[in-house]
Amino acid sequence: MAIYTPRGLKIRFSTPYSFSLMARLFPEITPFRVLKKTEAIENIPDALAAIGALVIAFFFPNMSCVKIFGAITAIYLVGSFMKLTGLFFIPLIIPISEAFSYIQGYGIITIALGVIGYFKIGLTKTIVLILVLLATNIVDYLLEFIRALLCKAMNKPYLGMSELDFINAYKMLAAKTGNSADINVSQIEIDSEAWQEPYMWLEYNWPEVTCRYTAY
Repeated sequence: MAIYTPRGLKIRFSTPYSFSLMARLFPEITPFRVLKKTEAIENIPDALAAIGALVIAFFFPNMSCVKIFGAITAIYLVGSFMKLTGLFFIPLIIPISEAFSYIQGYGIITIALGVIGYFKIGLTKTIVLILVLLATNIVDYLLEFIRALLCKAMNKPYLGMSELDFINAYKMLAAKTGNSADINVSQIEIDSEAWQEPYMWLEYNWPEVTCRYTAY
C-alpha cells in the first residue's frame, strides 16, 4: 500500500486515498506537481544544511570544527521543525528545496562542497563539514523514533515523515487553489471514478512513476 514520488520517495498511503486528495486539485494542479512539492518539503532540512555549509565556507572560515558540527546540526533541526509543524517560515525555502531535489543524491553537492571547502576552510574542516552533512540521517532516525514513541504513549496514529510531507504538500496546494484542506476522504470519493482521472493522467505522462504503485 504505497505510492512513490518521481525521485522514489515512498508514501505509505493507498492509491485511491492519495489520488482522491489530488483529484480535488486536478486539473489545475497535476499529481506530478503535488509529488514534486512533497519531495521539496522532504528535502528542506538537507537543503538548509547544504546552504549553511556554503555560508560557513564563504563567510566563517575561522569557525572551529566543534562549532561547525553544532551549526549544521542546528540548521538541520530547524528544517526538521518546519516539516513537522508545516510552518515554512523561511522565504523561498520550498522552491529552493525543490530545485535542490533535482540534484540531490548524485554526489554533485558533496563534490562541490569538497572543492569549495578545501580552498576556503582547509581539508580538516571540509571533512568535518561533509561528515556532519552525511550524518544528519541519524537525526532523522532519532526524530522518527521519538515521534513513534510519543504517538504510542498518547494513543495517537503515527504518520511517517514522508506521509506528513505529502499531507503538507496537499494542504499548501489546496490553500493556493481554494480547495478544502481536510485530509479526510469520504468513501463516496474513493468509490467514485474521480480519483482515477488524475491517476490516468500521471500514468500516461509519467509511467515510470506509476509502475511502482500498489493500489491497496
